Amino acid sequence: MRRPIRTVGRTAATLIVLACCLPAHAQHPGDRAWVHVAGYRPSVESIARSDALAVDRPGTVIRFEDELGLADRTTLPWFQAGARIGDRWRVELEYFSLRRSGERSATREIVWADAVYPASATLSSRFDSDILRLSAGYSFLKDDRTELGAVLGLHMTRFRVEILGAATAGGESGAARREGEEALVPLPTLGLFAQRDFAGGWSVVGRIDYFTLRTGGYDGQLLNGVLALGYRLSDRIGVSAGYRHVDYSLDVARPRWRGGLQYRFDGPFVSLQFGF
Repeated sequence: MRRPIRTVGRTAATLIVLACCLPAHAQHPGDRAWVHVAGYRPSVESIARSDALAVDRPGTVIRFEDELGLADRTTLPWFQAGARIGDRWRVELEYFSLRRSGERSATREIVWADAVYPASATLSSRFDSDILRLSAGYSFLKDDRTELGAVLGLHMTRFRVEILGAATAGGESGAARREGEEALVPLPTLGLFAQRDFAGGWSVVGRIDYFTLRTGGYDGQLLNGVLALGYRLSDRIGVSAGYRHVDYSLDVARPRWRGGLQYRFDGPFVSLQFGF
């Protein structure tokens, strides 16, 4: 279920260009600490599969928005806070959460875990996720107007996927059957961040994080990219508008779950920043 990610190099190069060439702020280089509160409106693509554990049978690859009626665009809050340690080190914490549910008649037979849902069955579904990112970064280029650095992070996703409907399972058919998968998956990330300020309070800021990892029954990869234009209203308050892309792919071979998922967010955001 993994989808190749081919934009990492191009995006990293873009960040370096932003830092070095553009007359281009989320947090000001002089801030010792900062808090961001944003409204994020992404389009969402959710694809998942849950293989049967009782027998050797692959699950159906389900596109939850197209097949089970989940909203493919939503608005959600996004929180971020950070602080500098000395002149060049920084730590950051970020969190956002997405809850969606839907109901739709199946147009084909769906195998999910140990249940088989027939075509035309009315299915209720949920796809919830909580995303927390912790990171530490170092600015190897930093002056009054420009900052460029590297970051090491831990991207943790807690997700729950659930389907409810009349199904065949264990030799019985027609009974309502609820099947769900839940897991907390940590993925380390490596990234670059860049910022360029210019006269009048305007700035451009960008960040990219990427990692791929295969361990403990998980085989995952993650790409996270942000690009924004900011304006400093005062010494302590700023605003920005930008675009964020998150592409997450995971294959699982664990005792309680075999399957996989793909999760993608793409969309604009606006944020309010406070510097201290």
